[in-house]
Amino acid sequence: MDQGINNIIFPKVETKEEAEQIMYWSSFAPRGNRGMGASAVRAGLYGRIPCYMERIASESMMIIQIESRKGLENLEEICSVSDIGAIFLGPIDLAVDMGHGLNIFHPEVVEAMEYMIKKVNTLGIPVGT
Repeated sequence: MDQGINNIIFPKVETKEEAEQIMYWSSFAPRGNRGMGASAVRAGLYGRIPCYMERIASESMMIIQIESRKGLENLEEICSVSDIGAIFLGPIDLAVDMGHGLNIFHPEVVEAMEYMIKKVNTLGIPVGT
């Protein structure tokens, strides 16, 4: 992140606690405990730390990827974590986890994907795959 990456996808998130840890370690204080590399600060507004921190916070997006039945079961709790930028679904890994191999068109997998999209949309969080 200190080298200019603004958006990160975190795969295989299954619990609210995992999502909270992601947001904690990727956010500056007071929201989290992200460190600040001196070289990045020098290259990105050295001497204006508050401006740098605000800019990075506003331009960064942490994306949570749900790829398992357990993640799907905990979807609403995961979505309750503040500042998540988007929720992505990993359909192939979800199909494998559900015991359907690579068949993302299995009715159970399709139903799970439709549920996730509808639920995340109602919570006002961007959703994708």
